[in-house]
Amino acid sequence: MPALSLDPVGGVRIQTPVFILLPSISSVSPSCARKGATLTIMGNNFGAQSGRAVALSGPSHVDLVVSSWSNSSIAATVPNTSQVLAGKQYSVGIEKSGHAGWLSNTNVSVTICSELSLLLPGGRLISPVIKPGIAISPGIGAEAGTEGGSDGGAVDPGTAVPAPGGPALLGSQLPPPPADLPPPPPRHDKRSEPGEIVVVSSNMAEAMALQQQAQALGLSVKRRTPLKELGLVVTVLRVPKEVSIGNAIESLRQAQPNIWVDANHRLGLHGADVRFGHRLIGIAKPVTGCGNGIRIGLIDTAVDTKHPALAGQAIVTQSFLTTGVTPASADHGTATAALLVGKPQPNGFSGLVPGAKLYAATVFRHQDDRGADATAESVVKALNWLAGQNVQIINLNFGGQRNLLLEAAIDRLIKRGIVVVVAVGNNGTDQPTFPAAQNGVIAVTAVDENGKIYSKANRGKHVSFAAPGVDVWSAAAGKDGKTYTGTSYAAPFVTAVLAMSRKA
Repeated sequence: MPALSLDPVGGVRIQTPVFILLPSISSVSPSCARKGATLTIMGNNFGAQSGRAVALSGPSHVDLVVSSWSNSSIAATVPNTSQVLAGKQYSVGIEKSGHAGWLSNTNVSVTICSELSLLLPGGRLISPVIKPGIAISPGIGAEAGTEGGSDGGAVDPGTAVPAPGGPALLGSQLPPPPADLPPPPPRHDKRSEPGEIVVVSSNMAEAMALQQQAQALGLSVKRRTPLKELGLVVTVLRVPKEVSIGNAIESLRQAQPNIWVDANHRLGLHGADVRFGHRLIGIAKPVTGCGNGIRIGLIDTAVDTKHPALAGQAIVTQSFLTTGVTPASADHGTATAALLVGKPQPNGFSGLVPGAKLYAATVFRHQDDRGADATAESVVKALNWLAGQNVQIINLNFGGQRNLLLEAAIDRLIKRGIVVVVAVGNNGTDQPTFPAAQNGVIAVTAVDENGKIYSKANRGKHVSFAAPGVDVWSAAAGKDGKTYTGTSYAAPFVTAVLAMSRKA
């Protein structure tokens, strides 16, 4: 009720009520900021700046440095002082000047990110400091024409193919990285791309936040690709020559424990191409229509679709090699494709499911010193494309070091209900190769005509099935065919059987 008071001339005056609207903070961005970073504080009823201040409350009380103030938005910088503790969470609030009491709510918080540093040869550290008020544009550090695409400005097949249907996962949060992280590669390791590391994010906002951290470390964005079918954003970061890939990975992992970062590992084919000459393994009774309605994915070398065993078959191809890269020999991919969907030949050979539709992704390049290899980045782009084609099963005949980028992508495919069949490899060891040893995949080894395990096949508890893979006859690019040996040629048998069982 309004208060009453006597009028100076003896009457009664009614005082007008005064309502004070207190400041209300609704959000603060970024939610994780380093010392020297600028916070954007949004809300309403902030009023005039006079007599007011913005501060952090938590392990210590810290005044922010205001650069702009309006009724609904404030820009303020986190001071670079010892009072601000990295890794700690602070509440943000508007208070009366001189710490005379809070005027706003203090239930919106910000975390102070850990300081980033890179260890250079000789023990020298790079500890960057971001200058207050400097905004980092979305394209900074990216090569011209490569944002969302591949080197050289080429259209990225990972994003150029529209999804025909199926659940989109973009924005679905990644779980924390596995506790048993793969160790970073040693300096000058030839099993990964030089001067590159890869980071996988759940969405573009996370990828952009990563970009700011990367630039502070002296890293720059080389490529970024949103993979809508997998619900991932892949960022390739360029590592300075004076910094090892291992140190760059360790620094990012230390600063952001939940980040999925790894080397851009090189993967090798699992076909040994050894001619034992014992006998030819073919299909005694060709079954032309077997596999009708099945959609199979294959990631391999290029496929010679003009080969007599493959000409006219339902094969869709897509290359994920960057411009200027020399493709590997098409023998391996052609042989695998023919084992799956090859049509009957005069010598009695036939593919296992010639009626199926094959989606074949080319990722393997020619390397003078290593024969052929593919990067984890290109394989994940191919997986994204295959998911968009609604394949039911994917055949992978390659492997190498464990890679978190590839691990996250395959995990998403499995959760989507896509079966992933992987050859275990031909190193003759019980040391697992990946992705064959990843949980959830179907790992296949090779046996000869007597059921004896191929002597060079990898072994281990992760092996799921054994199939013919010694002296298997199949097509060869540019010529009739030949016999092949290796776990690569066993995997298609399991792929075909599982594909048929899913159809049933």
